[in-house]
Amino acid sequence: MQRSDDPVTEGGVRQVGLILEIPLQRIKPFVGQPRIQFNEESLRELAESMTNAGQAMPVLVRLADKERGEYELVEGERRWRAARLAGLKMLRCEVVEVDDSDHQFRKSFVANFHRENHTPLEIAYACKRLGEQGMALSAVAAMLGKSEAWVSMYLRLLNLSDKLLALLGPSTPKDKRLKVPVALALARLNHKLQLRAYETIGREKGTQRQAEALVRRLLLEDDSAKHDNARIRKRGPDDDYRVFMTFVMNGLESTRLWREFKLQTLFKNRPPQSARQVRVWLEETVKSYREILKKIPEESD
Repeated sequence: MQRSDDPVTEGGVRQVGLILEIPLQRIKPFVGQPRIQFNEESLRELAESMTNAGQAMPVLVRLADKERGEYELVEGERRWRAARLAGLKMLRCEVVEVDDSDHQFRKSFVANFHRENHTPLEIAYACKRLGEQGMALSAVAAMLGKSEAWVSMYLRLLNLSDKLLALLGPSTPKDKRLKVPVALALARLNHKLQLRAYETIGREKGTQRQAEALVRRLLLEDDSAKHDNARIRKRGPDDDYRVFMTFVMNGLESTRLWREFKLQTLFKNRPPQSARQVRVWLEETVKSYREILKKIPEESD
């Protein structure tokens, strides 16, 4: 609740403790944000909640234009959209610093990932972008608290044809939406065979097991599929060095990201043993890093 004695800064921005109340019109969404779809019904419910009970959590913003007093969202677009629906004039914000749009994307995705459900495609595209930023599969998995197999699974969805990708989205009615397990099976095929298999599965309302069986049969029938795997080149020291340097650089990037994150919020509603277990794992990780460091030769004179 706003108090009359709260100091008002330039542009109508009101400081409340360490939180700023910023006019909604001065906040713009992050164009590169990982969330693509917003459920309208969910937004209306959130707007009603914000009207009746107020804004529970501040959004994260960065100062986009100091002269014009404009801010850009880092995390919290659902609350920003709901506030607009509710006709609110001000939004409680915490101002954070980000290095660049890649860092802003990572911060936004990590902040939202465990709090608000993303669609399968949002997860897939986000993992792809993180990889394009230079993050190794293992680093993406560690950042999200998932396994490498989990990340690979979602990336495999992007092998689907545009038609099947569209069927995964929330714009497709639930009864006609392509289920993720079936989509993963179809993703092993080329686009032509994907559509052929989907027509069969869709017509027969097949299960995941039936889809996988059909995919195996189509792969055996398709001559080109037998030659998909290129001849594997023998690994050399340079290959291992590149893999190792990727591991080192992604470790640095992931560490920096989590060092800036407010980890207290992750454990706020979790049992005490969760924090203890994480401490044990981190100590083991640090120990492993020290052992690796000992094996790296020092620079010779």
